Amino acid sequence: TSRRCVDPDTPPLRPGGVAAPALLRALCLNSTSKVGEVLAEDPEAAAEPFMDHGWEPPLCAAARLRCSSEIFKLLLVHGANLNHEDAHGRTALDILLHPPDSLPWNDVQMGI
Repeated sequence: TSRRCVDPDTPPLRPGGVAAPALLRALCLNSTSKVGEVLAEDPEAAAEPFMDHGWEPPLCAAARLRCSSEIFKLLLVHGANLNHEDAHGRTALDILLHPPDSLPWNDVQMGI
């Protein structure tokens, strides 16, 4: 399966584009070391949603991207909240239990 760094439900970037935050880029790579580096520089990043990327919480992004359990541990140790929801009311656990490809807003139905 391919890894999607951009949620199909996330609005397009603003004109001029906004680069993905460092933490989201590290999650896309499923890199424990890069996530650790980002969180060492900005420990609060684990608790802050990606504002320019659909307000997706980092744990939800990690779940959507099927990141390793070590990445989940890093996020939780740095203050990520298990109860935070994405724009569709899904927690990270919801996303893990019901992968986005199995939901009604998958790529085919979104016309992507």
